[in-house]
Amino acid sequence: MYLLLAALLFGPARADPTRADVWLAVLDAFPADLVDAVADKLESEVQVRVSRVARPIPLPAAAWYAPRQRWRADRLLDLLPTLVPQAAGARVLALTTVDISTTKDEHPDWGIFGLGELPGDAAVISSFRLRKGVDAATLRRRVVIIAAHEVGHTLGLPHCTEVGCLMLDAEGGVANTDTGTAHLGPACRARLDRGFPARER
Repeated sequence: MYLLLAALLFGPARADPTRADVWLAVLDAFPADLVDAVADKLESEVQVRVSRVARPIPLPAAAWYAPRQRWRADRLLDLLPTLVPQAAGARVLALTTVDISTTKDEHPDWGIFGLGELPGDAAVISSFRLRKGVDAATLRRRVVIIAAHEVGHTLGLPHCTEVGCLMLDAEGGVANTDTGTAHLGPACRARLDRGFPARER
């Protein structure tokens, strides 16, 4: 009765505006509470609609880099469309606890927190380098910032120089993540609004 009255007075309920659809896919393992935290951050900060792959996905052998005992993040991005076929037409963010790497400048195998296509449909983050020697609250903050950062790349946001912005380059360490605001700066927010304006779905 109350729902009917509300619909008559205010019209049908409207979904929150969203910029894009993002699927979260756990590769091998990732704490459930951190998956929840990532979903919340992406919905509130980046304004995307989040779906989740129901079960963890085994890490693909094709992404294993035996010489350094790591998983190649760039190879994972290549494989994500086949690992999460239900996400066709959407972006995919893979979450994992294993060490990941990519080629950076003169370094053929550089350990990283995450990697996202710029722009593109795929991104991956790892808690491996974020969790050492920190408490649960710090780990959670780091993970959600890195997740929003990599999804930001898929939506066309490059690294920026705005003080405190979550799109700052990590520069090989975690200091910019820990001292930042955990939010998009005004310039990055404006760029996102131009490229991917939030719309009613």
